[in-house]
Amino acid sequence: MAATQQTRFSPKMLAAMARFDAVYAELLAARADLAVSHEDDTDEASQRRADREDAAILALATVPAPHSTAVWNKWNFLEHYVASEVEDGPSDYPIMIVALASLRADITTLGLKPWPDD
Repeated sequence: MAATQQTRFSPKMLAAMARFDAVYAELLAARADLAVSHEDDTDEASQRRADREDAAILALATVPAPHSTAVWNKWNFLEHYVASEVEDGPSDYPIMIVALASLRADITTLGLKPWPDD
């Protein structure tokens, strides 16, 4: 009998994966929403879209990664966020510190080795 997703993962793991995926998808959607042109291009509408992205960034920076692929997704987000300084000016460093601390916690919790054994 082939293993299904329900039998391979516990309900707790499935819930953690769904939560992370939803937060990650919201960040991607918020970024995409900022990248396209809108009919309503007022300052208020633009600010709402920017606030949506800020909330998504904070959510991704703080949601626990349920598996190693999620750690890489968070790392890519952080790398993109730091690299955006070139275009957008200085980043919001408290968010980067929170994201780095969260990544460190994910690595420790998942038992990933930060350095290879020599």
